[in-house]
Amino acid sequence: MLKVSLHPPLQKPPSFIALSAYSSTPSRFPELLTQVLQVRNTMGCHPQPDQAPIKATRKPDNTYSRTLSEQEQFLVFVKILFLFIKKDGDENLLLQARAIVKTCIQRNRNDDPDYASLRESVQSQLRRTVGDPYWVRAKHSFIYHCRRNRIRMARPLG
Repeated sequence: MLKVSLHPPLQKPPSFIALSAYSSTPSRFPELLTQVLQVRNTMGCHPQPDQAPIKATRKPDNTYSRTLSEQEQFLVFVKILFLFIKKDGDENLLLQARAIVKTCIQRNRNDDPDYASLRESVQSQLRRTVGDPYWVRAKHSFIYHCRRNRIRMARPLG
């Protein structure tokens, strides 16, 4: 029976490494350790025994690059929704969704009282057509997009 080892056999260290040279010199570790501790204490990284401990606090980063209006917000959301539908390969649903947006825009321009608020009419009909799985997925992706790019929303998406 053949015995196979995954580890190479132990060998002596190469001759160019002189182990005796390291053992004869005095160790500088205690000296270096004291220097490091002195520097850390002067920098305020660690409190002295008579001081109160320093609390690590993180300032909230509330700097936003810009704020999206409700109209811009909804346009970006619809684009993300269409991207998810296209990515899943549901061409039929994508055509239906685009047709809904087109008819809502036309009826709004024709002063149809049911389509006075274009965003609300598109939103309600699109949500009914695409269903909750696509809607929720696009909503989460939109929120992630805004956070990642530090964009503030004028109003939370419905």
